[in-house]
Amino acid sequence: MADFASLHQEPRTREEESLFSAGLSSLDLWYSAQFTTTFLLTSMPDGHAHLPSYHQRGWPSFELSVSSFVKDYTYLIDLGRLEEGADLSYTAILERCTGSRVPPQLPDSFARGLQSKRFSNQAADLPLVSQLQAAAFARCFSVAPRLVFSRLGWGDEEVAQLAEVGLAAAMPKCTRLELADSRMGDAGLAALATAVGRGAWPHLRNFLLTGNRAVGDAGLQALCDVAAGGALAELAVLRISGSSVGDEGLRALAAVLANGALPALTYLSLGDNKASDAARQDLRDACRDRPFTPNV
Repeated sequence: MADFASLHQEPRTREEESLFSAGLSSLDLWYSAQFTTTFLLTSMPDGHAHLPSYHQRGWPSFELSVSSFVKDYTYLIDLGRLEEGADLSYTAILERCTGSRVPPQLPDSFARGLQSKRFSNQAADLPLVSQLQAAAFARCFSVAPRLVFSRLGWGDEEVAQLAEVGLAAAMPKCTRLELADSRMGDAGLAALATAVGRGAWPHLRNFLLTGNRAVGDAGLQALCDVAAGGALAELAVLRISGSSVGDEGLRALAAVLANGALPALTYLSLGDNKASDAARQDLRDACRDRPFTPNV
């Protein structure tokens, strides 16, 4: 509603029409900024169930899409998930109304989905919304310093979609990527590793994957493979504790570290896994000449 109240509505004078057009062309800034909070009103009030739902409408779909680009998980709040009589303290709202969110959408994918959405002026609004989303995509990912997508319940499919976004946008300024406490498994981590190996997140320094129980040896091996090829050369912090990594994964990581991969690494956490004491010791031995002792 903030954008509606800030733009001249019909009927408009010629000057107001000019101002309206200028405001409309930068409308994504309300929603796409990394540290502004977007509140989604996804449920309809009583007596309005006959109207198109939030997700059936074009402009709300745009607002959700650009709000999902680079915000930390606490900055996108779906008030439609509140129940009558719910605790309305901010802490309770965050707990109830975050934690479920779609990954960023590529502009082509968003444009295709937009064809079935409802607009009050389809001919004018649909191409405008597509253009705004594409412009916001390019701008947001070119400057975002970090991406915090923890606790969103993302599995391999969603993480693979994020990997595609990483390849498309490159993320040249992003130094921190968080996907902690998710449902990602080996396929998701392998997709991220493949994207990194092909040039995504070239300046990543912090990679946080804590609490992904479905990640095992195959996922860590995929990450080791791209590290052995020279990727992640600036990575300083790697956290994969709380996983299902076993001896094979730890020994694969020990091997690439012993061969000089990940030269900038200063902190490594792989505790709470399924590896044996012997494999843990192998990893410690591989880090003997490094400026840290791995937490395993």
